[in-house]
Amino acid sequence: MAEEKTAAIQTAKQTQLVPRQKMENLLQSDYWQDALKRTLGDNAGTFATSLVELFSEDKQLAQCDPKLVIKQAMLAGAVDLPISKAIGFSYLTVFKNKGVPTPTLMISTRGYIQLAQRSGKYKLINADTVYEGQIVTRNFMTGEFELREERTSDKVVGFFAYIKTTDGFEKTLYMSVEQMAHHAKTFSAGIKSDKEFTEQKLIDLIQSTAKNGPIPGVMGWKGCPIAMAQKTVLKQLIYKYGPMSVSVAKAISNDDDGWENPSAEQQRDELNAAPKPVFDASQFEDVEEVIEDEPSPFDQQ
Repeated sequence: MAEEKTAAIQTAKQTQLVPRQKMENLLQSDYWQDALKRTLGDNAGTFATSLVELFSEDKQLAQCDPKLVIKQAMLAGAVDLPISKAIGFSYLTVFKNKGVPTPTLMISTRGYIQLAQRSGKYKLINADTVYEGQIVTRNFMTGEFELREERTSDKVVGFFAYIKTTDGFEKTLYMSVEQMAHHAKTFSAGIKSDKEFTEQKLIDLIQSTAKNGPIPGVMGWKGCPIAMAQKTVLKQLIYKYGPMSVSVAKAISNDDDGWENPSAEQQRDELNAAPKPVFDASQFEDVEEVIEDEPSPFDQQ
């Protein structure tokens, strides 16, 4: 029995070494050594060490093609964001692509804020969740709206992002929870092909995680929908209105989190499929919508 137990332990240890050995052997090849040095410069060695540790410790990531893992990780390295869930700027998660485990780079809200701060072009930047009863006024023409801190319930009604640049430009972007669910379902690589995960299911999950927190061990829209939504509205605001450094532009183009900016063809198709608006002059009489509710958490990452 003792010999069998010892053999089992040795086999387990050997199995655990396989992912590490795969990644170490690959990173030591001339091709990847050159690629890392060209992309990361003096940080290539540190980056390679952290990638080996990550690949060997993450069971889901270890099931992926190590070459694809390196490529995705280098996208974060190119903008100097550590790929560590503990730090929370960017991380690698795994989605099934036609049944094949596929590594995917995801950049968090904190990651985008970090890149924006580095650019030196932003004075203020924020993204948060809006609950029922918090919207006091909203100007649909300018995008400005006033919020109160107190809420009337724990029901999520939307998400906003705000930026103020060093030259004084300000902009706010708001998306309702329905708009967010529709966009995520339309463009998210992780959920758009899942027919059972409908927009309504995503809305219900947003409401649930607002009360109970993210689902442990589940990344992306199916586990952390509020964090994804906050990141989404901030990313879109910066993409549309914010000054972008090279690093921010690279991060937006490389961040494969499901908030892909729609192509011209996708935008055209959506516009063609949408109901044609009917002009009504009365809609311009009251620019501000006032919600009379009496007064009675951002922190998903």
